[in-house]
Amino acid sequence: MGQGQLLEDLALVLCTAAFTAVLCHRLRQPLILGYLLAGVLVGPHLSIFPDADEGNVRVLSELGVTLLMFSIGLNFSVRRFVQLMPTAGVLVAVAVPLLFTAGFLVGRTFGWTTMESVFTGALLLASSSMLLERTLREGEWRSKLRDLVFGVTIVEDQVAVLALAVLTAVATGSSVSPGELAATVARLAGFLGAVVALGMLALPRIVRLVARVSNPEVTIVAAVGFCFAVAWFAQVAGYSLALGAFVAGMLIAESGAGRRVEVLITPLRDLFAAVFFVSVGMLLVPELVLVHWRAVLALFLVVVVGRAAALFAGAFLSGYGLRDSVRAGISLAQIGEFSFLIAAYGVQSGAVGEFLYPVAISVAVLVALVNPQLVRASPRLAAAFERRLPERLRTFASLYETWLEGWRARKRGVVPRRRTLRMGLWMALDLGLLTGVILSASIWYEEIAQHVGGRLGLGSAATRLSILGVAALAGLPLVVGAVSMAGRIGRAVGESSMPPPGPGRPDTASTPRRALAVGVQIGIVLVAGLCVQAITQPFVPPLGGILVLVSVLAVLAFSIWRRANELEGHVEAGAQVIAAALARTGEKAPALTIEELEALLPGIGHFAMLGLAPRSAAVGKSLLELDLPAKTGASVVAIDRDGEILTQPEDGEVLRRGDVLALSGSQDAIREAALLLAQSREALAEAGATAPQAT
Repeated sequence: MGQGQLLEDLALVLCTAAFTAVLCHRLRQPLILGYLLAGVLVGPHLSIFPDADEGNVRVLSELGVTLLMFSIGLNFSVRRFVQLMPTAGVLVAVAVPLLFTAGFLVGRTFGWTTMESVFTGALLLASSSMLLERTLREGEWRSKLRDLVFGVTIVEDQVAVLALAVLTAVATGSSVSPGELAATVARLAGFLGAVVALGMLALPRIVRLVARVSNPEVTIVAAVGFCFAVAWFAQVAGYSLALGAFVAGMLIAESGAGRRVEVLITPLRDLFAAVFFVSVGMLLVPELVLVHWRAVLALFLVVVVGRAAALFAGAFLSGYGLRDSVRAGISLAQIGEFSFLIAAYGVQSGAVGEFLYPVAISVAVLVALVNPQLVRASPRLAAAFERRLPERLRTFASLYETWLEGWRARKRGVVPRRRTLRMGLWMALDLGLLTGVILSASIWYEEIAQHVGGRLGLGSAATRLSILGVAALAGLPLVVGAVSMAGRIGRAVGESSMPPPGPGRPDTASTPRRALAVGVQIGIVLVAGLCVQAITQPFVPPLGGILVLVSVLAVLAFSIWRRANELEGHVEAGAQVIAAALARTGEKAPALTIEELEALLPGIGHFAMLGLAPRSAAVGKSLLELDLPAKTGASVVAIDRDGEILTQPEDGEVLRRGDVLALSGSQDAIREAALLLAQSREALAEAGATAPQAT
């Protein structure tokens, strides 16, 4: 096409995108939906607007992809990535293998090829940063929860970049084999290592040279030039432009100039990112969507329900409360930019059918329409979910947060890192061998079947059972060893959070310590099992590994149920101790400090004594109406009412002016409870004087 045609297409795309973006902004919808709608309007499948040339728009969209990935790389920092891993990394470690497996199984259910199913699983790995940023601007989000959610998107982006690089490299084949996959990953690691090493050698000198000029125009020209140079090099090496652009952004971020370049490049990135999303909409084929509407619906449910559940589980296992975990899961239950990129590279390489691209777009559009409404309702959904939990599980969930809070506070000085690292390495060895056994049985199944069947004269069914039996016998000790090692790590965490007493002293924390150990063991087994399942899923029959993992987790879940029952008695004993302490204070005996009170019966959280101010909105409400556990995560374990001590008060107990509430929970939960019980400025100041321990 000539220069005039390119200018005409660019004008058509941007003007249409501007119109649909304004429309979506007025309707309080994400701008990305407006850009996709613009693509449908100027695409070849509708006759409302003149058709833009797909080739021209694709060239412009590649600029958008490159700059978009470059900006993502600018936000990447190795130091920040390491800091996020203990929290956001757990969420991603649970969600990524689970969602990949779910997407793969959906593809196989609808009869798609192995490669198409692999790409389908990869579509679900990352949420949309653009959509998330908009939804979080609405509503009230605590900084701790906001940091967690954005941390998850950063870690997910890195996983998606790696998945995109691997899939781009293997997309030329018609099937996936473990050997080819391992070789691809090795080549990718070598390429990234070489680029990063060369970049770190040359880039600091370039940055210092540009810094001497102190001109924004020179800075942006140099940065974008470096971006396209690395992207071109990646394409020549057989990888995607997106991977090269991300690496370029990462290198500039590590050089210390990332923030300055990001500010300069944002308008240019937004412009070409809009063109990219328009090009995505142009490839939406309504006929293919109608043909595959069942798959669209299935993947939509996997994203909305599966991503929310997986990320909720990861957040809870990381030590966040039930409410925050539910809200984090709901807010991240969407997909976006990387889904389009992965589907596009799959279709362009011919590895997947053309239907996958419109399916991915349709799922993303449906999720983008539903997710903001779910995010707005997430506080109510979280409260309803917590209220419907059995009492013993609610008790366990509230205490689990405080246990991990104590572990984080103590781990540097108490946990022997070498011993914990050694246990983790032994567990990783068991899991590696287990993965090798599964893949070996899959790779050489035909050869083994012919050899065994021919030598022993067995039929096909008997041969299959024999091979599966031998593989199961070889893998069973590895499974038992990994689960056992996870239990040992859990006990180490429990001892760190609640150290056992010295010889001859009663161990009052044994019950919560055992419950914490089992909870940590479940989390480790879940993450490890899902990772093994995701790696082996494309090479083994479906559901086999899932059944084994579900069976192991069911046994551990039963153990948690028993431990939660024991915790009920432990909490009741704690309420009696608090009541005795309150009575002692009422008799004008020396008052116990908060630290002494917590030391009497460890493992039931932090404590605070909070007096109700005369103007508190809680006065005259029952504990059921107040619903502190669901709203804040703190529990009322006792009430001091004019010297009369009420332990474990009933839900129908109505609060009165002058009541002193004994609260238990995490520090954040107690702080929020103190704010909730003080509804005015005067009451808040008065409550702050009576509950200094809440901070």
